Amino acid sequence: MGYFCYGHLAQSLDDLVFQMKVGDVSDVIRTKQGFVILTVTDRLPTCAPTHLASETTKEQANPDFASYVEVLKGRIYEKWNGLIPKSARFRQGGLTVEFSVQRDGSITARKVSLSSGDADLDKAALNAIDEAAPFPPLPISLKQDHVNLRLRFLYNPIGPTTNDQRPTTDL
Repeated sequence: MGYFCYGHLAQSLDDLVFQMKVGDVSDVIRTKQGFVILTVTDRLPTCAPTHLASETTKEQANPDFASYVEVLKGRIYEKWNGLIPKSARFRQGGLTVEFSVQRDGSITARKVSLSSGDADLDKAALNAIDEAAPFPPLPISLKQDHVNLRLRFLYNPIGPTTNDQRPTTDL
């Protein structure tokens, strides 16, 4: 199966696999697809099945804005993980989406500035932003009428990331 992160399998399989140690072999397990026997051959220290990073302008120095961006990222991340098609769960890729958040929390000028090359992955990221919006109004401490955000969506990145790190295993 290769490397994967917690949450990519059925809950019962995830629970079993992530309790196993390297070298452990499972009993025969019945799944919807048939029967399987799992062997853990390797384990990486961390994994982010998906990772969402943000790039902003000078507003990032404002603590109110930094908290605001974290709220937005949390809302988008939650939607995004539910929108990634099952057929794309093990693909790797990344894309960058740029958009503006208006004073009232609405979004404008949403566009993919760097495509993953995979239409399913790109669509999941764009839909996550749309479904997470409208956002809360901009913090009062920000004097601008809008802010521009650039979010980087990473699917199954190789190696550790800085957000929402989870264990991974190789079967």
